[in-house]
Parts: sequence; structure tokens; C-alpha cells
Amino acid sequence: MGTKVVKLDNTSDILSEAIDWIIQIEDGISDEKQSEFNDWLELSPCHQRIYHSANAPIQQAEMLSGLSELFPYQSVKRKNKQTNHIMRGLAFAAASIMLVMVINITGFEFDRTTPQSPVVVKQKTDKPDKILFEQYYSTHVGEQSVIELPDSSVLRLNTATVAKVIFTEKRRLVYLHTGELYIDVAHNKERVLAVIANKKIIEAVGTAFNVSLEDSSFIELTVTEGEVKVSNTDSTKKIQPVSTLVNKANKDKSKSNTNNLKTDNSLSVKKGEKVSISKDATSLTDIKKELLKDEELKSILAWHEQNLLFNGEPLHYVVGELSRYTGIEFEIVDNDLYEIPIVGRFGINNLDSTFEILEVSFGIKATKTQSGKIQLTLKH
Repeated sequence: MGTKVVKLDNTSDILSEAIDWIIQIEDGISDEKQSEFNDWLELSPCHQRIYHSANAPIQQAEMLSGLSELFPYQSVKRKNKQTNHIMRGLAFAAASIMLVMVINITGFEFDRTTPQSPVVVKQKTDKPDKILFEQYYSTHVGEQSVIELPDSSVLRLNTATVAKVIFTEKRRLVYLHTGELYIDVAHNKERVLAVIANKKIIEAVGTAFNVSLEDSSFIELTVTEGEVKVSNTDSTKKIQPVSTLVNKANKDKSKSNTNNLKTDNSLSVKKGEKVSISKDATSLTDIKKELLKDEELKSILAWHEQNLLFNGEPLHYVVGELSRYTGIEFEIVDNDLYEIPIVGRFGINNLDSTFEILEVSFGIKATKTQSGKIQLTLKH
């Protein structure tokens, strides 16, 4: 009977090195040090697993610290550098215990599926707010995804999108890092769902809306069902649920003819309305809302059916959208074409058909260069 020999890395030494790297990275490292870290991480799968396991509690602590800025009444902020180091030490201790617990004796493998104890956020009421669910979701260029969340909300991601979902006992949070999402929110007035993007919080109880970060300096919000409330993340006041604002608006209905709900520098956006908000906008009460026509709303949501719908947008905008969904670089050779209005429905995954429509209907010829770029010229 043969004997299986397994080389076991010194996990204690690797863990010590991992902690040292985490501290250096948090304090800021040079390009040279970053290269050294990358080389260290590539030494073995064991190095990678221990580093990521040790870093996970710290990332979670950082995330919860971030929540304290969004919802200051829910968690306690870290007050100084000394406190940061204490939290680091606790996280490292938790990581060390976790690493010991998940060693698989038969093969000396680390079990990535072993559940970790949830991090607890201390509140003013001393009642913990545990993380019940935490997951990153992403799509590549040209890819879309539909996800049913644990609360039965449905999250739809457009091309090149990264989002993180965190559900606690008291809140449902969706962080949009890049791209575009649409969410159909399952009704639960006890647990408001908030989408956080570009320093803005979009709160909902049971609605449906689209959020786009195509331009990193702006957030574009379109509501298709119900009503949402938009606030700044740097607000120091307790965030009120949408239901509270709606009740207040109903009481004040006789005093004002406006459709805006203006409370604590927040903005209410209703079904069929669209707003574009600058990332750095501090006053939200003066943001203008656009009431969309049916055709405009269908155009915004056409990506749900893997289509692009244009209603007179200029060619330079159209090719920008095509590039966003395909990753292909376009060049408008003839300046006369730049502002030509385009009307039509184009399939995201059928560029040949798109080029045919441009040529037949608008006299625009598409030619692929050796580098893969698509050049658009007037058809002669």
C-alpha cells in the first residue's frame, strides 16, 4: 500500500507574514512593496488562502465602519488610530482561530465554504445588528445577470456592473460600485432597502427602480414602480423610511401643490420620474425631476430585453452605448455624422444587424480595421 506524502507549509509563519502585509497595505505601500507582496502571494495556494482568510474579518470591520457614516445611529465609529489597531488585533485573533478551525486534516486544505461567525455592530440600544447575508455580484462587458435575493427582491445587473449586497437584521443594503442595476424590491416596511451609489442613498420599501453610474460623476435614477427617497450619505441625521415621508406628505397635501417630498434635504422620486444627480451635490431639494413619456421609459429599460432603443439620440451617443455593451472601439470618421439623429431598436448581441440598419436606414457604413476598431463613414 503506497504512502501519500503531503508537504505542509508552516501556517503559523505564513499567518504572521500575512498580518504584516495587511498592516503595511492599510498604511500605504510603494509600487516596489506592492510588487514584493504580489510575489509573496504567488508563493503557494496556502499563502493566498491564509492571506484572504486573515483579511476577511478586517474588510468586514471596514465595511461596518463605513455603515456608521451612512447610518450613524446604528453603529459606533472608530474614533482614532489606536482604536483601529485594537480592532485590527481582534480581527487578526478571529482570523487565527478561524484558520485553525478550518484545516482539513486529511489533505491539509483550507475549507473555503466554512461559515464564519457574523460580525456584530454595537448600537446605541446595545442590540446587535448581525450580518445575515453578504455577497458580491458582477457582470463582464456584454453580460447581464438576474439574481433573486434572499428577501425575494429581484436584482438585475447590466453590462460591466459590480454590486455588493449586505442584509442585516435591520437593513437591506445594495452597494453599486460601477455600472447599472435595476431592482424590484420585495415589500418589507420593517427593513428598508437602500441602494448606495456615488455618495447617495436611495431608500425603498416596496418599489422598482433603475440606477446607472455610466458617468462616474453622476447617478441617474429612474423609478418604474412606487416611490423612493434620495439622501446624501454624509447626512448626520437619522434616515427616515419612505413610509414616514409619504405619511407626512399626505398630511401636508392641503398646504402645498408640489409633488416633491422635501425632508432633511432629501428628494422623493415617483413612478415615471427620472433624475440625474451629481456625486458632489449637497442640496437635493432643488434637483429637477423629468416626467418620462412611455417611449423614453421603454428606452431606458430596453436593456432588460438585451436591446438598445434610440429615439433621436445623436450618433456619437449611440456608438458610445454600443461600445459600452461590446467593448469595441468606434471612430466616427466623417464629422457630418457626429450629430446625426438615430432612431431604432438594436440587439446588443447582434452587431451585424446593427451595422446593416445603420447603412440601409442612415447611409452610415461600418468598416472593421485590422486593429479591431470600427470606423463609421458616409456611404457613397
